[in-house]
Formats: sequence, structure tokens, C-alpha cells
Amino acid sequence: PNYRHWATENPDTQALLIRVASWWLKESDVDGVRLDAIRHMNPGFVKRFSREIKAYAGTLGKRNFLVLGENSTGVDGEVAKDLELGTDSGYNYPEYRRQSLALHGKAPTRQLEDSFRAAAGALGGALGRIVRFIDNHDTYRFLRKGESQTLLKPAFAFLLFSMGFPLIYYGAEQAFRQTETRLTPEGGDRPADPQNREDMFAEGEFKSESSSGDNFNADSETSKLVRRLAQLRKDLPALRRGAQYVRWSDPWGPGIYAFSRIHEGQEVLVVLNTANEARDAEMFVDAGLTPAGTALADALDAGYGVTTYPGASGGSQAAVRVPAHGVRVL
Repeated sequence: PNYRHWATENPDTQALLIRVASWWLKESDVDGVRLDAIRHMNPGFVKRFSREIKAYAGTLGKRNFLVLGENSTGVDGEVAKDLELGTDSGYNYPEYRRQSLALHGKAPTRQLEDSFRAAAGALGGALGRIVRFIDNHDTYRFLRKGESQTLLKPAFAFLLFSMGFPLIYYGAEQAFRQTETRLTPEGGDRPADPQNREDMFAEGEFKSESSSGDNFNADSETSKLVRRLAQLRKDLPALRRGAQYVRWSDPWGPGIYAFSRIHEGQEVLVVLNTANEARDAEMFVDAGLTPAGTALADALDAGYGVTTYPGASGGSQAAVRVPAHGVRVL
């Protein structure tokens, strides 16, 4: 039987599942647990499980034990309700489903702004602890067959520098591609797996054109890109913990999407370009933290920088040029 057949409304079933989870916690010394498909579970069980497993973790010295609920919903409010049951985090499926077209350069970047505002409105500060992704084991891979891996640079930057916990699905760092070409959500008629669960080994039962060979390659172009962006996220606390403010989005098509992350008096301006040509944009920044005359350096390109200037209606502005499928971190 699978989880949909478990009588999670039954107190005896609840106790047994909590006992099993507690055993695994003690034996494996994990720091968190994922509850799969919690929309199929009794809400009372989710509450009890979250409360009791955290209490047990505390007896083992784990003070920040994480309970991660998985719900493949497209509704922000349902993710928010899951958090009310005592889970600490959830998967940001609603934003994933709204963002795919724009990140592939097939829709205006205004969709990214609208998506962020919808999620922030429903989740508030909890958005900062939601797991965000551009693909996972239940969805199509971000790259489709025939797409250039240059699409990954703004997509990875968007993933790693936006509010939330970034999840990078294995194989994305090696530019694995899915033969399915549609950008709409996966469905029962055209499932994502097993195409998106290829072997990483040189030999294996599940291979694809893009996964051929041995793919534990830390020196691949995309793998080095992920490491560089992840290191930057580590070096700049604002990219991990900062509040997020949208600075620019294109209402007409692919192009610039910019946002600031602000933490403890530091503003970091992230500017992405989803278009296949260079783009320019002028945008406001925080006049108090980044006043006119402030020199901003690109943490990804030592040869690029801008100086902020007074805005026409007051405030402080920056004019930024971003190469095709490029990223600036100023």
C-alpha cells in the first residue's frame, strides 16, 4: 500500500508512523524529514507528527529540526495552510508553475514579478523559508532537447539569489535535457519520469542523449557555474537572508528582471536577462543604502560596474546593461 491508503486519521497509525520516523532520526542522525504528498494526509496527523518529531529531535540535541511538507499544488494559499499545520517549509510549486515560460525567454519577465508578489502576499515572511526550484524529480527538466545551456545562467541565478531555500536537482549541473519539449506542467498523459531520472554513471539502465557517459564531472561548464553562484550566495548574506524588492521587469517580452536583496544595511542588486540579446534598463535602488554617487561593482564580472545617479523624481537610480542570458550582481 502507498501513503494514500494509510489511515492517517487513525491514532494507532499515527503513533506507528511517528515511531518509525523517530527510529530513522536516531539511527541516521538526519537534521530534517520530508513529508511526501501531505495533501493526502489527515491534517491532524501532520500537526501531531510535526509536534512530536520535533520534540523527539530536541531530546537528541537537535534544536532546529526541519519538517518539509511536499504539496504539488498550484495555489499559494494551500502552501500557507500547510505551514499552519506545523511544518517548517514546503515546496514552491505555485511559483514554479508560473515562472517556467518567463525563465525560458518565452514570456515577459513581468510574470516573474507578478509571481513573486502573489507568493509574498500569501506567505509573507514565510516565503524566505520555502524550497524553490526550477525542476525536480516530478517535473520536466528545465532544459528541453535542443535548448541552449546558456538559459541556465539566469535561471540558476534566479534560483540561488531569490528568497527561499534553493533546490538544485541532480543533473541540472550537467545540463541534462528532457526530450519532452512542452513548457506546460507535466501530466499523466505525458509524465516527466523516467526521462528526468537518468543514471549519472557511464553505464546504466536509464540514459538519455544528454546524460551519456560518466557525468560526475565537477569541471563541466554548468557545474562550475553553480559552484560560483553558490559561493557568491554564501559570501553575501543579503542573498541568503535579505528582504526582496522588485526593481524592474519587462511587461512586453523576455528581457530584464531585477530585484534587490537587503540585509543589515547592505543592498545587493541582482539583474537578469532572459533575452537572447543584450538589454539595458534604468531602475531605482534604495536611496538611503545606495545613494546617488555610489559605485556598484559586479561580483561576477570584475570589469563591469555602474555608479548610481539622482532619479528624475528623486531617489537613486542605476543604469545597467546585461549581456544575452547574462547576470549582474551589483
